[in-house]
Amino acid sequence: MTTRSTTRALKGVFGTVLVAAMVTVAAPAGADPGGEPVTPMIIGGDLATETYTGMGSLQRKADQWHSCAVWLSDLSPRHAITNAHCVTTYPTSTPRDASLYQVRFGSNNRLDGGKLVGIKRILPHAAWNWGAGTGADADIAVLELDQPVRLKPFHIPTRTPAPSSKRTTVRAIGWGLTSWPGWTGPAPVDLSQLTMDIVDPSSCAAADIGVGEICVIGPDSATGICFGDSGSPVLQRSRHWGTRWDALGGFSRAVDEQTCTGAAVMTDAAYYRTWIRTVIRTGVVPPAPAHATSIRSNTPNPIYQRANQQAG
Repeated sequence: MTTRSTTRALKGVFGTVLVAAMVTVAAPAGADPGGEPVTPMIIGGDLATETYTGMGSLQRKADQWHSCAVWLSDLSPRHAITNAHCVTTYPTSTPRDASLYQVRFGSNNRLDGGKLVGIKRILPHAAWNWGAGTGADADIAVLELDQPVRLKPFHIPTRTPAPSSKRTTVRAIGWGLTSWPGWTGPAPVDLSQLTMDIVDPSSCAAADIGVGEICVIGPDSATGICFGDSGSPVLQRSRHWGTRWDALGGFSRAVDEQTCTGAAVMTDAAYYRTWIRTVIRTGVVPPAPAHATSIRSNTPNPIYQRANQQAG
């Protein structure tokens, strides 16, 4: 019988996109200023049509190497949200050294403009264990910033629209490769966007979608999310505030990491909204639910290993 970990090991993830969750495919040839393989990517998208000030590029201070996206919520100007695989050390759940990172907010150009801030603490969900558990993957983390960022943030809704609802159209944004495989140029500097739809979880069954996760897919088979888009938020116009964007969650992994097209799994921000508020308010990560600590396999999901390596 194929276990959850085995299934993901065969399929792929978006890790540190995905980008951070990456599997064992060859690294892109492009490189950031530090000379390391990059991991950003929207396939079949267009350049961003507006400045999303709540969007941030998570970078190493030493060379501005982009590893993942992070985003601001209206819960706190001093905290950002990303996916746990972007900021923990494989195969443990130990946070990376926060002092090594910076985040550039408020600019569609990930190398220039906007506001640069540091990170004081990395606070991943206690149930996060690289897909080796029986409960939710809990691929989510809160970042405590070294100063408040007073730019227009995203709103976390109390619930995510169901695939059967009339509000399934969403917008993915991210910095990443615009084609795969065969990427040979430098990593994209400018933010891209792609219209996608929330679909039935069965479309992401091959990526072993679970509780607290959402399946999205692009308009055709030549579009998708890939290396470098991990942590990037999926947005939707607010039902009550037409100029405000709701952040429905961040990208975790792809169904087909070999081509970076098709469906992708994102962590549902509404599902973790109470957890996020608790961590922001108390500065303490709550213990993992009992069911989430039981391990099916002694080996963490190898799908996430590549992303972790790319996260630097």
